[in-house]
Amino acid sequence: MCKYRLNFILLIASICFSSNGVAQLSGQPLLDSLLVALTEAEEDTNKVKLYTALYKEYASSDPELGNDYLRSGIALAQELDYKEGEAEATLGLGYSHSRLGNSDSAIYYLEISIEIELVSGDTRTSAGKDFIPHWSMYLAVSNRWV
Repeated sequence: MCKYRLNFILLIASICFSSNGVAQLSGQPLLDSLLVALTEAEEDTNKVKLYTALYKEYASSDPELGNDYLRSGIALAQELDYKEGEAEATLGLGYSHSRLGNSDSAIYYLEISIEIELVSGDTRTSAGKDFIPHWSMYLAVSNRWV
């Protein structure tokens, strides 16, 4: 049962974080391009999106560094009152902690992401993905699946 739940979580997370063609580049060239763009970016919503994109590039190779980028994105999104970006980055932290096996932290960040989206009335992420996978992932990780 637990094996199926983990597979379900990973499936939902991969759907939520599938690449939408941020650039034509991939691998190290994409990472280098994102890092250059970050240093040149103004303090606006695009920079929040860059932080989230950098997390996605570091998610497998250096998850802690990726999480640092997400935290920076969350802080900037809060300064800008950019709820969609804050929810997306917070969801990323939930996903990351789930992958690292930190269920309590995963649940914490998933709950925050869901709350931000519900309070703001925005039940779709910036990538246009449906809100339901967030709930499904949350319920699966928190053992509240009905």
